[in-house]
Amino acid sequence: MATRHGPLRSPEHGPSRTQVCSLALPVIVWAVHFIVIYTGISAACAPRALLSHGSVLVGTMSLTLVALAVALLPVLRPVGDDPALLRAARWTALIAVAAIVFNAVPVALFHSCGG
Repeated sequence: MATRHGPLRSPEHGPSRTQVCSLALPVIVWAVHFIVIYTGISAACAPRALLSHGSVLVGTMSLTLVALAVALLPVLRPVGDDPALLRAARWTALIAVAAIVFNAVPVALFHSCGG
């Protein structure tokens, strides 16, 4: 009889919690990166200019480096031995990395709120 591991089924019947997290982590990192980047841009472009563009640029690039490192974890440290899940985790991470980079590009290219 298979034992249960938390809310997910045993490894014989489905992915483990760690495998699910390796699939979800890059997308969650991208979503948080997106929200923080555009919150910073909104604060810099507000009529009261709550942040300077320089601080948004430094914050964006720092956050982007951290987000890239975390999003690449499933590629650098694969979890499990199921080839389909490993391939899915790798592609999910690479797509999230591309999305993170493209989130940061406008901040680096445009030096004012007007474009």
